[in-house]
This record gives sequence, C-alpha cells and structure tokens, in this order.
Amino acid sequence: MEIQGYIDSVASTLERIKNLFNFAVPWLSILFIILLILVGIGLYYIPLRYLIIAVVIREFTKRFGKPKDFTPNNELADFMSRLPSVPKKNKKKNLY
Repeated sequence: MEIQGYIDSVASTLERIKNLFNFAVPWLSILFIILLILVGIGLYYIPLRYLIIAVVIREFTKRFGKPKDFTPNNELADFMSRLPSVPKKNKKKNLY
C-alpha cells in the first residue's frame, strides 16, 4: 500500500500542476503568472551573486530569529493544495 500512496500523491501533484496551467482556478493561475513575471524582472536586475549571498545569509541567520512557538509553513504546498486534482475537478463538475 505504501507504493500506491506515493504514486497517488505524485499523480495528484502532477494533475494539480496541469490544472494550474489550464486555468482550472483562474485567480491562482493569474497569481502564478504575476509571480513568475516579478521573479523574472528581479532576476534580470539583481545579479545572481547577490541572490546567492542573500540565500546563504538567510540560511545561517534563520536559527537566531525563530520564536519558541514557531511552526514551519510550506507556502508552495499551501498554494498547490488550493488547486484541484482531476477527481476533485470531475466531482465538482458533476455537482452543477
């Protein structure tokens, strides 16, 4: 059963990515496009050396600023969880 669960999660993630590009949830797709444009503009104007330095400094100083009741949050996983997979999309379509 473990392998089937992993395959299901991979298939669900790939279906969600497909639905992101197919505009299944239009405002999330538009938000993603705006984010890609801003990242592209940022990468065009900010040298890669400065970005690498910022990432390294953030990783080394991340441990100092955490409060005791800190709970880690994965923003990408939260974003992907808002997109429907194919079975959820079909179930939603059958309701109308």
